[in-house]
Amino acid sequence: MSDRHTDWKARYLLALETQERLAHEHEERERELARAVNRISLACEGQEQELDGQLAGLRDFIRKGRSLPIAILASKIDVVDERIRLLEERSKYTETAAAAALDALLSRLALDELPGGIKRRIASLRREAHESVRRTEGLEQILRACADLQHEVLQAVRGQAAGRSGLLQRMFGRPASAGGGPRPDIERDAPPTRRIGGAARKALDALIDTVEPPEQDEPNRALFESAKARIARGARLDELVTTLDTVRALAAAALARNRDEFGHFLQQLNERLAAAGAAASGAHALSQQRAAAGSELSAAIARNIAGMRRSTDAATDVEQLKREARAHIDQMATAMTVYRTREDRIQEEFGQRVSALEDRVRELESHARSAEVRVAEQRHIALTDRLSQLPNREAFERRLTEECERRERHGSALSLAVCDIDNFKRVNDTWGHAAGDAVIAAVAATLRDALPANGFIARYGGEEFVLLLAGSSAPEGAQALEALRAALERLSVMHGDQRIAVTGSFGIAEFHAGDAPERVFTRADAALYRAKSAGRNRVCIYEGDQAALT
Repeated sequence: MSDRHTDWKARYLLALETQERLAHEHEERERELARAVNRISLACEGQEQELDGQLAGLRDFIRKGRSLPIAILASKIDVVDERIRLLEERSKYTETAAAAALDALLSRLALDELPGGIKRRIASLRREAHESVRRTEGLEQILRACADLQHEVLQAVRGQAAGRSGLLQRMFGRPASAGGGPRPDIERDAPPTRRIGGAARKALDALIDTVEPPEQDEPNRALFESAKARIARGARLDELVTTLDTVRALAAAALARNRDEFGHFLQQLNERLAAAGAAASGAHALSQQRAAAGSELSAAIARNIAGMRRSTDAATDVEQLKREARAHIDQMATAMTVYRTREDRIQEEFGQRVSALEDRVRELESHARSAEVRVAEQRHIALTDRLSQLPNREAFERRLTEECERRERHGSALSLAVCDIDNFKRVNDTWGHAAGDAVIAAVAATLRDALPANGFIARYGGEEFVLLLAGSSAPEGAQALEALRAALERLSVMHGDQRIAVTGSFGIAEFHAGDAPERVFTRADAALYRAKSAGRNRVCIYEGDQAALT
């Protein structure tokens, strides 16, 4: 009994010690938990005013310890949990909005003309934006990266606006020099952000000349003159769409005129062919009538000859034979008379029809010749520049193709040159566009008269002309161009009582094996700008990889 009592006592003491130890550990955990909740609530302050009040009440409850029921603590925790949930929802919405705003900002930076490296970085940053905004430091990093990219984009755009080369640069910006450095600002119409450049103006001018309406078409003529004036003064970029729409309308009107004219010609041709067909059908009917009359005559003669033969066989005396022979002869004579009468009538009608057919044929031939003349005139108009009366750009492209094919077949030399009237913008600005037109016409006539026998010249657009020198190397062609330059230097154009001095700059390049026409034109153009940058009024040859002055 004593041993059992001792055993229960030992167990009780051990349990009491364990309970005390657990109570102590629980109190330690409670204090640590209270301290953690207190610190966490302090760290969460500043997110929302109402949440801050709930967190302050929670800290106050914890400081009071066990003086308040646990149910109150649970209710306070529920309220804090609800406020945190609402805050998280608003935070997610804010993250989405921030990500969308960043994506919109980056999409505006992604310009087509940017270098590939910058465009790839923008695309990468757009993909990272949604993840980065979820982290405070991530949002800061991506905003800093956006600022850096925006600076690089601005630098790239400014660099392209200052020194862009190629087709768009030539159309809307300042050309680069032949040696690769910055080119001087030569005869630029206006800042590229306000007006179209010289190359675009030349292209539009050449394009609208191909759809020039006739004088009697007053509405379209007014559109044409208005567009020509707008192009000549250098259309603004916001007028470019209007100008192109005018060209489209004029082209549609020209197509309608040509369609109507061709339709009228076809209608006349059909009418005349129908008349010729009717005449031919009548002649055929007359021929059939003649054949039928001949057949009837032959049959009548054959019948009477057979009757005479029978009468001869059956006759018993001479008188009877004479009477029957005379009767058959009279019948054949009658048949011959009928035949001749019908033949004369058919012959007369046939002659009339043949004469009418010949008249129709002559009329058709006359109309065909007139149509050929009109087609030749239209072809000439389509391939001739209206102002300079030189071949236009389309004619140059055709001749260039022919000369390149001839060079490939025979291996002969071929050079391409570009000529530009010096200070032409100054002429327009000082004396007006009428004076500029007079200068272009005079320069064209001078160049055409001084052109060597192996040369071909066309107006390329604006104040620019292109030349082909078949059988000439670049140095040989430069000698011919020097004669043209000297002729222009002697030229002066009278406008009213004003005398306008004219000079021109030339660039020339030679075709080599494997050269495409566009490549040779680029070299000649580079030589031209070298001549311009060296002072104008000179000839420059593109040799090797650079342009050299003569």
